Amino acid sequence: MNTRKSSITSKVLLSYIALAILIVAVGWFVYAEFQIFTRNQNANTFESKKLLFTSSLIAHLYETESLARMTLQSSSSEDFSAFMDETATLFREIDSLKPLIEDENQRGQLERVKELLDKKVDNIRELRALKRSDETDVSLEKAIAQIAKIESDSDKLEIQDFADPDHLQDYQKNVIQDLVNLLNENIREDSSDVEKRQKIADSVLAASKELLKDLKVKTTNIKKSLTVKENELLRNDITISQQLREILSSFEGEIISTSNALNRQRDLALKNTIRVITIAAVLGLLLTIFFSYLILNDFWKSQSYRKQLESAKSTTEQLLRTREQLIYTVGHDLRTPLSTIIGYTDLLHNTEITTKQGQYVSRVKNASEYVSNLVDDLLDYNKLEAGKIKIENTLFSLENIITDTAEGTRALYVAKTIDLIIEIDERLKHHLIGDPFRIKQILTNLIGNAYKFTEKGHIRIAADVLEKYGATYRVRIEVEDTGIGIRKDKQEIIFNEFTQAESAIEKKYGGTGLGLTISKKLASLLHGTLELRSQEGEGSIFTLKIPLEIPEEHPRQVAPEKVTVPSLQKKVKAILIDDDESVLSLTSEVLRQQSCKVKGFSKASEALPYIRANEYDIILTDIQMPEMNGFTFLEALRNEENFQKSEKPVVAITGRADLNAEEYTKAGFSAVIQKPFAPGALIKLISDLLEDYDPDTGNLQATLPVAQAPDNGALYNLETLRKLLQNDEESLKEILQTFMEATEKNMEDIIGQFDAGDMEGVKHTAHKMLSMFKQIEAWEVAEILEDLEVYDQEPSSKNPQEYAEALKKKVPAVMEALRREINNA
Repeated sequence: MNTRKSSITSKVLLSYIALAILIVAVGWFVYAEFQIFTRNQNANTFESKKLLFTSSLIAHLYETESLARMTLQSSSSEDFSAFMDETATLFREIDSLKPLIEDENQRGQLERVKELLDKKVDNIRELRALKRSDETDVSLEKAIAQIAKIESDSDKLEIQDFADPDHLQDYQKNVIQDLVNLLNENIREDSSDVEKRQKIADSVLAASKELLKDLKVKTTNIKKSLTVKENELLRNDITISQQLREILSSFEGEIISTSNALNRQRDLALKNTIRVITIAAVLGLLLTIFFSYLILNDFWKSQSYRKQLESAKSTTEQLLRTREQLIYTVGHDLRTPLSTIIGYTDLLHNTEITTKQGQYVSRVKNASEYVSNLVDDLLDYNKLEAGKIKIENTLFSLENIITDTAEGTRALYVAKTIDLIIEIDERLKHHLIGDPFRIKQILTNLIGNAYKFTEKGHIRIAADVLEKYGATYRVRIEVEDTGIGIRKDKQEIIFNEFTQAESAIEKKYGGTGLGLTISKKLASLLHGTLELRSQEGEGSIFTLKIPLEIPEEHPRQVAPEKVTVPSLQKKVKAILIDDDESVLSLTSEVLRQQSCKVKGFSKASEALPYIRANEYDIILTDIQMPEMNGFTFLEALRNEENFQKSEKPVVAITGRADLNAEEYTKAGFSAVIQKPFAPGALIKLISDLLEDYDPDTGNLQATLPVAQAPDNGALYNLETLRKLLQNDEESLKEILQTFMEATEKNMEDIIGQFDAGDMEGVKHTAHKMLSMFKQIEAWEVAEILEDLEVYDQEPSSKNPQEYAEALKKKVPAVMEALRREINNA
């Protein structure tokens, strides 16, 4: 796969190099064309600049002409200065345009414009001089002054006689003028005055005529001079405009010619560029297609590796899910009933039992130890995948393991009329060296499945030697049944986790689908194989092939081992807390047999008031409890003054496997004991904590009767419970009374949870009820509670309401029967 990845990488790199070369070549060509285009653009810009200067020159020329007219009209020095400044600017524009012009004819025209402008300036100066020498206004002023003088001599009043009219506002002038008119009207005239005014009028008329004649002559002369100069100035302006238009027309023609040439060059460059880019695009596309084909070809070839990786990933995820489900399965809920079984088995050590009962108890003791080890291994299922489960090779009897496993399984299915055939090679009836626990675990799964899926016919278990090499037998163990068989296309998947051949099998027969998975993996650990041959409707044959070592000599059968149960030397006051009534009752009974005074509580919160008011030696508490768990209880306990002074030990009793002992001691517990536990282990722990352990006392043979198959016609069976309590009817009655009260409350809770749709609450309550219903062997109710306990983990054909109706029908029937038995006792 690494070679394939290297090939893909090299081809990708080569494709990038080829495309890079193509891009560089196209870039170089486009750059060259761009340079040509830029040069043409610069040339076009130069011509445009010439045109711009010419346009600016014309604009300044028009501005100069306007200022010239204004200067002539106003004769103002400021206007003349502005005219001269604009003319200077015009000269500078012409000087700036000259370097841009290469045509000598155009240069000559610009010089001609400058000369005309100089001439225009001279004409403006002469016109201004003529206007200053104009005496028309002076003559008029003299005539007006003479007339005014004549009027003043006629004794007629004027507004100037009272105030300067230039310094008066309009309404003031009007008022004074009205006053002057009024006074003039009231002046009395006499004959001498009339004659006088007549003479004055004649004098004024004569003087006015002379002045006007003189003014007319002078005005005519000045107008002639001005007309000549203005005509000359106009011709000069026309000449300048013609010169500039010729220059501008020349520039425009030159620019148009140059622009056309540049446009042709740009079009050519653009066409070349487009052609090259098109060719490059086609080449690039071809290269891309070619290398894409090569790369995709390698990619398609590598799909098999990818599928393998995806398959491995899928397997890993499936293993993780399997691990989580296993941890959940073998958690606290599984450990609690197992603790009950082991505890009551050890209690039987203190009873008088017959030899036959001793055999039963021995089998149950072995089975209990097997289940305990099985639970531990299930919790370590993840270690199985990691190869961390070690095989322990010890001396054992394969014949006994096969027989015990087969007989023990048959005892659970006594209702089925199935023949059990056991065939063992004589060479295998001696002791061998191997891992008996792992072999028994595999056989239990295989034989259990055979009984589960077989309704009639036989089950044959055959063990023989395939071959011998050195001091090792290659052993073959076959488990054959005449059951339902397995379809050929399903024979591989049944070894997968949580998988069964058909979905209907799970509904009808139950099971988790883990047995064969674990068995196959264990067979591999034993350096063996597990194979299947099956025909649907005819049966199946599972074949286990494993190597077993031959010891140097065949020892005799070892006698059954005695179990030592320690005892306490003095009475101990113990406080016991557990939410499971059956475990609470069992543990209390174990402690009472050791002369302990036990105060039990099903809720941790109820124990706190008792602890405040009473003396005690030790506290034992469950960890996983509702409302207040063990850790919360310990925190509350530390705040109690009575506990702080006494510093009495607190023991954690737990079925959790996710925390180690160190974490419990860090939390403040004195010690921890894992469920399921043997009574002897609990007593020894208490003795060690109280420094009161006597290892030389108590030496009893402990066994428990094999559980009989339930009588389908009976609601329950109290025989096993009676034996556990040593036929103590009072204790039995007390336990049953407690059980009935707890069941009544639990039924109220679970029906309310059904109505509210609280399936988590239903599961929790079903878990609480299950242990004791199994203890009294009320199997019909126990099966319902088992289904509810794992309702959301395994598919069910029933809905929650059907379960609720079944409980409402069956639980009261059991309770009524128990009530009658208690009353008749």
